[in-house]
Amino acid sequence: MSGLAGEKVRWTEQSQKFKAQILELVGNVLLATGFLSYCGPFNQEFRNYMLKETWEPELSERKIPFAGDLNLIAMLIDAPTIGK
Repeated sequence: MSGLAGEKVRWTEQSQKFKAQILELVGNVLLATGFLSYCGPFNQEFRNYMLKETWEPELSERKIPFAGDLNLIAMLIDAPTIGK
């Protein structure tokens, strides 16, 4: 039992990260679905513009939490698929 005492710090930190992720989940999913629905035919420059200059300010204005450093590629695909 005493061997797990060191894990308490890591578990506490991880629990706090999960709480933050849960709060940001709605905004992150909203950005991801908007990206998939509307940005497909456009180049990366315009996609970034839509995210940073249009959608993120709109979510902020409506007080919908989202991750400021959201990586949509990592959210939509896993590492083994990227490796292929």
